[in-house]
Amino acid sequence: MKVRDLLDDLENQLGRYYDRHGKQYHDIIKRSKLLTDHMQADKENDRNHIDYVVPPLDDARQKEYANFIARECLIRGIRIDSSDNYNDWRSALRRSVAMERYIKYLENVRQWNEDGRDTVPLIEILELLIPCILHLENRVGEKMVTTIIRKGLDLYDSGPKKEFF
Repeated sequence: MKVRDLLDDLENQLGRYYDRHGKQYHDIIKRSKLLTDHMQADKENDRNHIDYVVPPLDDARQKEYANFIARECLIRGIRIDSSDNYNDWRSALRRSVAMERYIKYLENVRQWNEDGRDTVPLIEILELLIPCILHLENRVGEKMVTTIIRKGLDLYDSGPKKEFF
């Protein structure tokens, strides 16, 4: 893969988001206490993790976690509506964190481009190339279902199969 191609692709995907939030990215990272590592073993019990599971019927912890998520949203400039609950805020926060990862990748690729690299260094781009296991499972399941449907439709000449495709 060429560095220039990857850079163009990332620039297109981020578009106006980088222009709006890219300059704030480093400040956000410094101020944020949010943990997002999906491989963290105790993420459901870590109060600073985006996947923290608030114990049911514990109003104090729910309020504490809602304040934490609200703070993280405000750091990122995400508008929070008092009528929404912290799960709605957390969903918006997840989208923002995903874009922050792309900003990090974009900045790395820009640096490679400035360094004059022509090809993407495999060892440095490994996390871009390996999808998370959940996405991989979804793709495999989707492929299996598609294959079964296509095999079933091969029994027909053109009518239903042509309409399906």
